Amino acid sequence: MHGNDPTKILARSDQPILSPELDWERCDLTSNRWAERGLTPQVVFVEGWKQTSIDQFTLWYQGCDAVTGVAQVTVEF
Repeated sequence: MHGNDPTKILARSDQPILSPELDWERCDLTSNRWAERGLTPQVVFVEGWKQTSIDQFTLWYQGCDAVTGVAQVTVEF
């Protein structure tokens, strides 16, 4: 996104930056606790982000509409 106007998209990834992979992100039925608490299985979405260097970001995200995670993402230009 543009630094002064976040409504302007400067580039878009061909692949998802974040996908549900862990049991607690997927609400996997074999995962005892999270399967019971998850509201939306197979879903992760970013709640907030912070740029930590020119090519790295910290993402705070939710999985299954029930739990919160943090991820470090490196972007290649």
